[in-house]
This record gives sequence, C-alpha cells and structure tokens, in this order.
Amino acid sequence: MSHWHQSNVIESLLEDSAAKGFLPPKEVARWRAPPPEHEEPHPEPHEVVSFLAFHERGLGYLAHRFLRGLLHEWRLELQHLNLNGVLHIAGFDNLCEAFLGIEPHILSAKGETSSATPVGGFGLQRRPRHDDVYPEYTPAKSNKGWHGDWFYIRNPPEASFPEFHGGRPMRDLSWTWGTQTPEKTLVAAIKDVIWERVVEAGLNGVTLFFTMRERLVMPLAERRKSLLLYSGPSDPDRAFAEELPEDDVYS
Repeated sequence: MSHWHQSNVIESLLEDSAAKGFLPPKEVARWRAPPPEHEEPHPEPHEVVSFLAFHERGLGYLAHRFLRGLLHEWRLELQHLNLNGVLHIAGFDNLCEAFLGIEPHILSAKGETSSATPVGGFGLQRRPRHDDVYPEYTPAKSNKGWHGDWFYIRNPPEASFPEFHGGRPMRDLSWTWGTQTPEKTLVAAIKDVIWERVVEAGLNGVTLFFTMRERLVMPLAERRKSLLLYSGPSDPDRAFAEELPEDDVYS
C-alpha cells in the first residue's frame, strides 16, 4: 500500500518484460513508460495504470473476464489491488480451471480497505469459514517497492478495466456481501468439489502456484481454452514456448 511517486519503469524494462512473455508486444497493448515529469499517473483517456509485478503474478492482456468482473462489481480500479490480492485471484482461477474443470466463481473472499492510500489500498482475504476448503498457503507479508514499477497500458474497449481516476478505494457494501440466495446451492456444490478433489487430495498452495509458474500460462488472461486443457510446451496460450529451468520455476 502506498501513495504515488515517480515510476521506476523505463522503456527497456517493459521491453524485457515483453520478451519474457509477461507483456504482449507493444503494438498490441500500447504500453509505455511514464515520462520523467509524471511524478504521479496522468494516463491518456484510453489508458490505465498497471504494475510489472501484477503481470509477473498472472495478470495477462487481455485480462480475464473473471478479474474484470470483480473489479467492476467491487467498484475498484486496477491499481487498488495489491500483489497478494492479484496472486490470490490468479491462484483461485487456476484452481477452478486447471484442477476442478469449472469456471471461477467468487465464493471464498472478502474485501477491506487496508489503508487510505490509492495504490494497493484494497485487501483481499479468504473468509474464515472457508479456510478449510482452500489450499493452504501463507501470503508474503512484505512486497516492498512493487508500487514504484507502474506504467501505462492501453485499456481495450473490447475487454476494459474500470476507468482510471487515481483516488483511493472507497468501501463498498458489495465487499462484504455473503453468497446471494439463488447461488447458495451452487456455492455449496463447489465447496464440496474443492474439499473432495483438493483438500482431501492434499493439494496445497505450493503445488497450486508451482503449476501456474511451470506452465507459463497467465490465469488472469483471456485465453483460447480452459487451463484444464493445457497441452504442454506447445500450448498456444503459453507466454513463450521455452521451458523454464527448475530453479526459475521455484523462484
């Protein structure tokens, strides 16, 4: 969580991120480094602000409809999320698609404002009563410096993020809503499936996030097919075809 300050991002960092597959080519996403005079973001009307670390943790382009739907429903802008929130959403999408073979459905999280700051001020947490039906993992307590690596990227009209305004997140009642009555049966069924196929099978957060890293497919990206249908190094949804060394997978 932080207030804005001058970005650390220069064009070569974005080019390197694109070469690694975390960002699409510049001609696709129109990403650009902020000019030196921008001590805080001043995007063009067709742009939003993103962070290098978001894309390293599973955010793709075009962004997955699940993430975009959450932002619109919760009345959040992209920069209101923090790194653990992005990782949690990416992990949940990976869990639903790759391990359960279902579309992601928000059933195990609640939101809160962790500060009055405009960057990373929205915290995403598992609901305590759902802790026993989700792979166990311990989020990082500190991700110092990530909020300084911001840059501009095109906001695609065909799969748009909420418009950038730059203020802090304003608490919304939707953050604390429980499961809506018409969906309770579905949510109960999903919890049963997670318990049977995930918790009882011994899947934990290490395995969940290892799978994301090893496959090099962005969970929070619009893709050609479900993560369940991943077909190996030649899969068309991989960020790049080369396989990572094992040390890099665990990093």
